[in-house]
Amino acid sequence: MMLVGVALFMVAAATFLGLVFSSGGIAKSQQFRVLGELARGQHGRTKKLALGGAVVLGCFGGCTAMIGVSQQDVAIRKACETKCKSDGFEQGKLGPSTERDPQKPNRHKFVACICSGGKDTLEFDSSKLKP
Repeated sequence: MMLVGVALFMVAAATFLGLVFSSGGIAKSQQFRVLGELARGQHGRTKKLALGGAVVLGCFGGCTAMIGVSQQDVAIRKACETKCKSDGFEQGKLGPSTERDPQKPNRHKFVACICSGGKDTLEFDSSKLKP
């Protein structure tokens, strides 16, 4: 789902940029003028509709990509819970690791699957889970 959203967004971006550049907006100083002309339909009705379609498609593609990302996050959270329970813990949740990134000491090293309850707390890199 995420890849579909990204593909739609990229098609929309390419269409949008193609319309602006093909209508005289290659120079940075002219791009907003050309965009206004396209929106008003001064370069033809087809280009105006294509511009509107590109904007709508870009919004739809962006939303679809975010839905895909959230579905992946839910799958990883469920895999974390399942792994922790199968290893004898009461619960599993995602959170920041206790380890710090050596290059950036203010950041956590990775997103961790944190297993707790029943035994001592266990923490491992959630990117190693198969959703």
